[in-house]
Formats: sequence, C-alpha cells, structure tokens
Amino acid sequence: DRHVAMRDIESSMRVRARIQEVVEQVTNTTAQASEEVGRYSEGLNDYQQKLQRDIDREAITQVVMSLLDDTDRVRERTNDLQQNLAANSEEARRLQGELEAAQGQARTDPLTGLLNRRGLEYRVRDSYPSGLPAGVLLRLDIDQFMTVGDNFGHLLADRVLVAVAQIISEAAGQGALLARTGGESFLLL
Repeated sequence: DRHVAMRDIESSMRVRARIQEVVEQVTNTTAQASEEVGRYSEGLNDYQQKLQRDIDREAITQVVMSLLDDTDRVRERTNDLQQNLAANSEEARRLQGELEAAQGQARTDPLTGLLNRRGLEYRVRDSYPSGLPAGVLLRLDIDQFMTVGDNFGHLLADRVLVAVAQIISEAAGQGALLARTGGESFLLL
C-alpha cells in the first residue's frame, strides 16, 4: 500500500485536482461572459429608452456608435469564451486519457502485461455483475522459483515469469481471465 497503491492514489488525486482547475476556469469564463451579456442587455434597454426620448439625428448616431462598441466587446468576450472552452475541452480530454492510462497501469502487472490482482478484481466485477459463471479457478505457482532468482539472478527470473505468463495465456485461450497476483503466483479463471 505504501509503495504502490499510494502512488496510484497520488496520481489520481493530481489528475482530479487538474480537472477541478479546468472546471473552475470554464465556470469563471462562463460567468464573465454571462456578466458581459447582462451588461449588453442592460445597454440595449438604455439605448431603446434613449431612442424613444431623443429622436434627433445626433442622438441616433451616438446610440448606434455605442451599440457597435458594445457589440464588439460582446463579440470579443464570446470569442474568448469559445477559445477558452476549446482549450479546456482539449485539456479535459488529455486528462481523461491520462487518468485512464494511470488506471490501466494500476491494474496491470508491468512485467508480464497480465492483469494484476486489482485488475482481476475489477474485471470480474465488471464482467460478471451477477456473480461468477460456472467454470474453473486455478491458482498456479512456480515451484522452486526463489532458487532461480538466487542462483541465476533477477533478470533471468523475470524472463521466466514472462515466459510462464505467455505459456499459461496461450494455453488458456481467449475468454479466460489470467492475472499475476504476486511473485510467482498466477490466477486463471
């Protein structure tokens, strides 16, 4: 837990914090755009009232110029909002991919590429929500495995684990769930 699970939790928390920042940025930008549109709407009401009172040419020109300025300001704010939303949407997609990758790594044994114990638990839960079907559950251990590492080194021991994982995987066929649950132990469903 201290050396593996905490790393996964820290990674998830970092991604979640960044997602929260993106959501806050979108919320702030949207609020600013909403305020700008509110001011624009109030300005339109003011211009309407002014035109109803003063209908001379100079008043109309002044209202039209002010209206054009306000419209440009709202257009700029809308463009800013669109750009901000596009950038934040892209960032959210990137973070989603990063989170999915971190979750995949947290559920996969990096040496063999098989599911790890956590990955097997999630896969069983997701694949069989109403319970396990009839079948066989095998626990496989490599006898005398410690002597391989002690006598020939950890590099060879790792190669043995990878080879055994491939052999079991090929023998089990598709549809079987195979996981390395620790050390030289495998579970096959």
